[in-house]
Amino acid sequence: MTSFSKRYGYGANVVPAPISVREDAPRDFRGVLVDLANESLAKPSAVREIVCRVLRVRADSNNWSEFPNIDREVRELLDDAPWYKVYDAAEAIYSALVHKHRHDAAADFSRELNTYFVEHGIGWELHQGELQYRGPEGFEAAVKSAHAAVTQHNHRTAASELHEALNDLSRRPHPDRTGAVQHAMASLECVAR
Repeated sequence: MTSFSKRYGYGANVVPAPISVREDAPRDFRGVLVDLANESLAKPSAVREIVCRVLRVRADSNNWSEFPNIDREVRELLDDAPWYKVYDAAEAIYSALVHKHRHDAAADFSRELNTYFVEHGIGWELHQGELQYRGPEGFEAAVKSAHAAVTQHNHRTAASELHEALNDLSRRPHPDRTGAVQHAMASLECVAR
């Protein structure tokens, strides 16, 4: 069932929060990730399997009931995890949905996660199963427009260079700005030729 706000278009024009989070996974986000995963995968034990695999920890065999035990275990595991492992878990959840041929659930998971990121100033975006750098709204519009233009005109090399530029900006712990500029210029050069 579609929510009230989505049915009537409330919140559709919400101004994105300024990006204030890059190298952190706030506690509220960790909880929302578990909620979204439970909605998508239907039960906490499926989420626990993924989270334990990502964190390389053993599931608590004493927890056998989905709610509250396994759900609480997953929340505690993610609450105690390093920030970057939380994002690894988000990618792994998406991947598991795709692997199980639950493409609609994967799309819903991605959309809801990205909406949360925008509303709460988290500078990441889940795109085709990978978390990528998300810049200010003007930057994002320019990148999408450029990518659409090079793709539309069948400039494969230019599109590839533009993709590499974005990957360079997404590198952590330090973005490769020099590489991003070089790849962006290479993309421009491909189009100019």
